[in-house]
Amino acid sequence: MVECTSEVEPDASPSEEAEGSQVDDFEPVDAVAEGSIDPEIHKQSKLDTGKDEYNAGNFQAAVKAWQQSLQSVKYILDKGLYDKKPDQLREVHEMEYKLNVKMAQGHFKLGEWCKTVEFADKALTRDPQNTKALYHKAKSQMHLLDFEEAARTWQALLKVEPDSATARVSLSEAKRKAQVGAMKAKKMSQKIFSELAGDGDPRVQLTGRESLFKAARSLPTEAAMWLLDFRQMAYDIYADLLSRARRYWRAWGGSFGQKLEAFLRLRLAAFVQRKKGC
Repeated sequence: MVECTSEVEPDASPSEEAEGSQVDDFEPVDAVAEGSIDPEIHKQSKLDTGKDEYNAGNFQAAVKAWQQSLQSVKYILDKGLYDKKPDQLREVHEMEYKLNVKMAQGHFKLGEWCKTVEFADKALTRDPQNTKALYHKAKSQMHLLDFEEAARTWQALLKVEPDSATARVSLSEAKRKAQVGAMKAKKMSQKIFSELAGDGDPRVQLTGRESLFKAARSLPTEAAMWLLDFRQMAYDIYADLLSRARRYWRAWGGSFGQKLEAFLRLRLAAFVQRKKGC
């Protein structure tokens, strides 16, 4: 997953945003209907102000108004003002959900991709099939170059709207860019490890310090190879000595041959032990 930073890309061009006919992010947002919620809550909120500012293209002002509404909702929930009034509490949660969707829309218009994903995720926690939240999240992930996650979000949107041409095309694009990114990362990784291993251009003469540094870096590998070679060499010597001992045993008799073989085993074990101590 891509870590969010303060740097953002330029906002999408009008032609790009025109793609989202299925889930148009610029359509007028719906205000909470008068009387659908407790008057005290409606008085504290600025849903209507946010809607008007958004539809007028004043996205910063719209986000500010909705943020104030969210703060009011948070205050009501934190104080437990409607804990004993389930109907009103349900409406407060519904308002919070709608505000998160609107905040995702507003931050998307401002080119604040990380904030868009944040509020879209909050809305999707309540309703995983909200098409506006899925759309703005996926588009923001594309802007953040998080193509693998974007592909997953486009797939989730296609499950809700299987006929969405925008989602299908965007899913293909996200998968393609994710594959290209993986290939580039693999090549970069290979280049880095190649440089760490000292596989530079053989046509370039190394300085004394570079030669010393390269030799120092290669010591662990050379030591490991020496140990492997020594192991094979010791095995070959052991096998040869045992073969000779068996021949002597057959030639000189069982008792002498057994003593000779035991002596050679002890000498070989001492030899190997000294080498390990080096």
